[in-house]
Amino acid sequence: MIHYFNKSWAVQLIMQYRGSALPPSIPVALTAGILTVGATYLIEVTTDGDEVSEAKTRHPYAIRTFAQVLGFIVAFRTNIAYGRYEEGMEQLELIASKWVDCFSMMTGFINVEKEFNKDPVQQQQLHDLHNTLYHWFTLMSAIAVQMLLGQPVDVREFRHEPIMNRRTGVPAGAKSDGRGSYTALEDADIKLMSKITPFDPEESTKPLVMGPLVSSEKLLNTCHDPSLQVALWIMEAIARANTTGLIMVDPPILSRVYQELTNGALGVTHAQKITIVSFPFPFAQIVSVMIFLVSFAVPVVVASTIGRVNTAFAAIAAFFVCAGYAGVNRICLELEGPFGTDANDLPLKEFHRFFVNTLSDILLSESRRGFTPSATAHTSLAPPSREPQTSACPELESWLLERKLAPFSKRLSLSELKYFTKQDLIAKFGIDAAIPVLRQIQELAATESKPS
Repeated sequence: MIHYFNKSWAVQLIMQYRGSALPPSIPVALTAGILTVGATYLIEVTTDGDEVSEAKTRHPYAIRTFAQVLGFIVAFRTNIAYGRYEEGMEQLELIASKWVDCFSMMTGFINVEKEFNKDPVQQQQLHDLHNTLYHWFTLMSAIAVQMLLGQPVDVREFRHEPIMNRRTGVPAGAKSDGRGSYTALEDADIKLMSKITPFDPEESTKPLVMGPLVSSEKLLNTCHDPSLQVALWIMEAIARANTTGLIMVDPPILSRVYQELTNGALGVTHAQKITIVSFPFPFAQIVSVMIFLVSFAVPVVVASTIGRVNTAFAAIAAFFVCAGYAGVNRICLELEGPFGTDANDLPLKEFHRFFVNTLSDILLSESRRGFTPSATAHTSLAPPSREPQTSACPELESWLLERKLAPFSKRLSLSELKYFTKQDLIAKFGIDAAIPVLRQIQELAATESKPS
């Protein structure tokens, strides 16, 4: 994307070469100018003052109609091309906003669980879940960028950085003041980047993925739609955390997370539609043929009218007329495919970098603890008290702690633990400990169901 000041002098805009539609139109315009000079010479040689021939060229009705039809077709194509360009921009904003919203909601849920759940094992599990979601969201965005660029997806070619070593705008030694900000951060240390900030010359333009590449993720190279596969992993991780009690969120609220995740994936599909479906070939072919013909018709008309007065002025007029048609058509070619690496294409990789930086800010932010309503506020506004220290199933918790296994959430009762399947327990404890845990749950449930 070209960054320019639209209120600058016209000469500055005209002299801008990068991304300009003028250089590609010069060959057509130059050909028209040369043909005008040749046509003027032929007319002067062949007419010899013949008034009949002169009268025939004073009313070029057919060529004028042809030029008007071509102008309408080119304008119509420009309208369609700008619509594709604008739709591409809308879909990029949709993808980023929905996925950022999804990750921010999960960050809020995880931060609150960390605040009230003091179990060190589950604290670590929440930390791992948060980092895993961060890694998958950046991976999903990087894959979407490659798909929109029309390039094959190879996750091994992405630029992977450790999560804990990247702190956007935050020094490594900064300490949080407990209110979501960093007191050790100075204004001079902040390097803010917008969605369209170009890359530095020494900066790598490879899509950035936070976290190391896992061996199982290499299978994404063989998937038909790898971004949806990563979205499936995110859904499964969230559902598993809610089912096992790692995060306690009501289903109607949690469904909002799934909805925003799928809305972002829908934006990728709509944006990919622009990449896959090209501008209709018959339309583009007819426009090219008509521009080719007009580059021959305009010199004849100009030579038979203006050429008899001034040959140089006739050549200049034909040059700019054909340059206008070819230039507008070139604009259409630039706008029809908004995703790519050309100068006028949308900054996909810059958008991805901004997306990663935004997720990094959300990941590093802490929950604003200690909310206290004002003295005039109603007592019902006070936050509800949560006391998770007392386990709903102390026998099972003590049994797990004796064997140095991670306990379940203290809010899960034995009647709820009975619904855990073997696969769920394998995912939590591993294949060796899952069977004994399942048997212990069944024994405790059988003992509880016996009449006293």
